[in-house]
Amino acid sequence: MPKMFKLVSKNGLRMIKYRLHDDYSLFKHEIQSVKAKIFNPQEIIESNRPKMNLLERKEKYNELIRHNNELMDLFLFKDDSPKVSIIINLDSTCDLNSLFNNFHHNLVYPNFEVIVIDNHLAEDSGEFFSKLKNQFSVDLIENSEGLSYAKIHNSTVESATGEYLLFLDGNLKPTYGWLNSLMQTTLETMNTGCVGTKIVDANQNDSTNDIKIQSIGTEFVETKNGNFQVSEMANGLDPTEEISMKQNLRAAVTQKAFLIDKALFLEMGGFDESYKNSFEGVDLSLKLFKKGYSNIYNPYSLIFGCLNSEDPQRRNSEDDLIRFNNKWKQFLRGNVLMDKIESNHVFSLEKLKLGFAVSESGENATAGDYFTAKEFGEAIKSLGWDVCFLSRDGPDYWYDLDDVDVVISLLYTFDPRRIRSSKGSLIKIAWPRNWFDRWTFFPWFESYDLVLVPSKISQRFVKEHSGKDATLVPLATNPNRFNNNIPATEDYFCDYCFTGSYWNDYREIIDLLDPDKLPYKFNLYGKNWELIPKFKPYHRGFINYINIPKLYASTKIVIDDANSATKAYGSVNSRVYDALACGTLVLTNGKLGALEIFGEDLPVFETETQLNLLLNHYLEADDDRINLVEKLQKFVVENHTYFNRAEHLKKSLIEYIHRKQS
Repeated sequence: MPKMFKLVSKNGLRMIKYRLHDDYSLFKHEIQSVKAKIFNPQEIIESNRPKMNLLERKEKYNELIRHNNELMDLFLFKDDSPKVSIIINLDSTCDLNSLFNNFHHNLVYPNFEVIVIDNHLAEDSGEFFSKLKNQFSVDLIENSEGLSYAKIHNSTVESATGEYLLFLDGNLKPTYGWLNSLMQTTLETMNTGCVGTKIVDANQNDSTNDIKIQSIGTEFVETKNGNFQVSEMANGLDPTEEISMKQNLRAAVTQKAFLIDKALFLEMGGFDESYKNSFEGVDLSLKLFKKGYSNIYNPYSLIFGCLNSEDPQRRNSEDDLIRFNNKWKQFLRGNVLMDKIESNHVFSLEKLKLGFAVSESGENATAGDYFTAKEFGEAIKSLGWDVCFLSRDGPDYWYDLDDVDVVISLLYTFDPRRIRSSKGSLIKIAWPRNWFDRWTFFPWFESYDLVLVPSKISQRFVKEHSGKDATLVPLATNPNRFNNNIPATEDYFCDYCFTGSYWNDYREIIDLLDPDKLPYKFNLYGKNWELIPKFKPYHRGFINYINIPKLYASTKIVIDDANSATKAYGSVNSRVYDALACGTLVLTNGKLGALEIFGEDLPVFETETQLNLLLNHYLEADDDRINLVEKLQKFVVENHTYFNRAEHLKKSLIEYIHRKQS
């Protein structure tokens, strides 16, 4: 039987095996999901959680106001300051007493007018506003024709006399200095668009919930069909969370309370009147952002949201959401993901979440793919991203990726076509480090968006067998774990060692290394080496991954035995980078990979004689060994750490998004 036919037959059987495994995993997962719905202990925990009493709640509100006043550098404007037209949208649900109690006192700003839009207020509201006019000038505009939010506000702006417009929902209660803070930010920021406020839940008479943020801007969350849901940013967070205390750029500020230059508002065409009663302020912010204006969130303009925080005329309608997505989803799709990659929090507070598909994970894991993903993941976290591990045999169904933005598979068994995700822009990445023939054989390989490979040879192989252009991303080391500051340990002391397991597949080390012929102490770590008679006296059992740095620090030379799945493709094993980062010399049989990464510097053996000569030389000539390893260590630490790889991955993702947008 031809060799290729045998290969295809084996891969075909493997494909059937993996599909059956995934089908069984899905069935098991669905059964567990049904059980979880029947009994949900989390609901019981939440229902029994202690609540704040009213006194504690009111004190927390007062403390929040005091803290905000201490942090706020209040600028006192003079009477000739730019005039602001405060346009308040009111309806029958609004609590007029709550809104206007201390309204004038809290304004502080000297030059303003108040225009109230009456959307079917209570009958006695006229008497209320008559009394209010004794404090300051209030104009009342009745929306008797039931015009949409955009139409009535655009019409109202025409009669407004202020240089600036402040749009305010009536279910809010501003605190001291709120408008001064907005104006100060507006005047101090170059190319200002909209400036928005911080809105905090203000239901002081309700002890059932803790005090939480309602909004510090507008957030955009992608759905499975590629559309976007629009929500209040940071809703439910604690008001003192660090992210809420920093002034920051926003793609869109909260539409419940924001300030804008009137001339700019008119230049943008005002509110888009094609909307019925939703997304007008968000739409305006995005138009400004797209034009290059800066929409700013001001953390010190503190406003409380009243009990009836939802205006029945302003509920997000399905028609408006469709209209919004038809207009903005293409713009948002790349920008929201790019915002997460750059960790700017302009479009969303969500961190980019990257998932690694691995064979197993956790404290008891022994699979090399997990440790590779773990080290890469630690470096990726330094970018401000979140990392998770999708275990093939774990308790969860590894294709459920609702909260994942990028998935990197280290296993050819992972079928990206099975992924269940709520995000249409999920980026699927394959990272084959061995078994390249298997990776490219399976039909699901075509479903990956990006392919990372460890060598130029594997790069060419992938191109020839799949047509995909792969990005060169070799393995690397974690210098925080592997370095020459690790003290030697007596338990691991030896002259040279090997770490790796024997799975009844041929390995060159079996033929090329004979410790009995060498006058040096040899330790062998891994599984099943007791099955090889000549290695049995040197076998020290399996070594836990966390102890490998101690081993490398306690030996002079590490033997690298690249197996058949990596050697022919020039893939360099992790142990090479890890040992060199610890300041320990490596001798390798992976000639192709060594030449590509290290040039002629890394010692290579192809025969038993060559290996013995290298061991004899570098174990006797300490200066030669030390000088060489110092050179190699410097090269690895500067060029081949997972922090290098994380930056490379970030760059590759950005380039991919730009290609998709072009």
